[in-house]
Amino acid sequence: MLNEINKNNLHHAYLIEGLADKILPEICKLADSLKIKTSGNPDFCRIILDSFKIEDARNLKFWALEKSLSENKKFYIIVANNFLIEAQNALLKMFEEPIENTHFFLIAPDVDIFLPTLLSRFYLIRSEINLPNELKEAERFISLPLPSRINLLREMSTERGSQEAFLPFLNWTATKAS
Repeated sequence: MLNEINKNNLHHAYLIEGLADKILPEICKLADSLKIKTSGNPDFCRIILDSFKIEDARNLKFWALEKSLSENKKFYIIVANNFLIEAQNALLKMFEEPIENTHFFLIAPDVDIFLPTLLSRFYLIRSEINLPNELKEAERFISLPLPSRINLLREMSTERGSQEAFLPFLNWTATKAS
């Protein structure tokens, strides 16, 4: 999925749609190939949250403005299932005015949760969704009564390994149902 990242000319901010457990190892391989240590390195930061809030955005802005300790590139990986609107607004200026040798990798299960103004500041890498299967599942889901929907979500959570795995389905279903 990350094969479209040019190691010789990194963008300052990537927004990657998909599952963190598949994407994180790829970003770590990218860092290794650039001779950036992924452990014991204050210039490599990994933040994993369920919901990215405004205080998280403020902390990230503070850390990003600090001088690099290794004179190398700084990598920030932020993984969250949800990015609150207030947090997104707080990040706008930081992503509008890139910080030299500082690179951000935001990973979310669905990029449609982002404000268009923030989205426009990223190099976007979308996952491929199997639309015919998702459409069939969405139509089935919408036609079910509420208790059956809850049971289907439980089944999907078990089949897909985590709640994060079916968040794109839920977001996609919500847009099709309205």
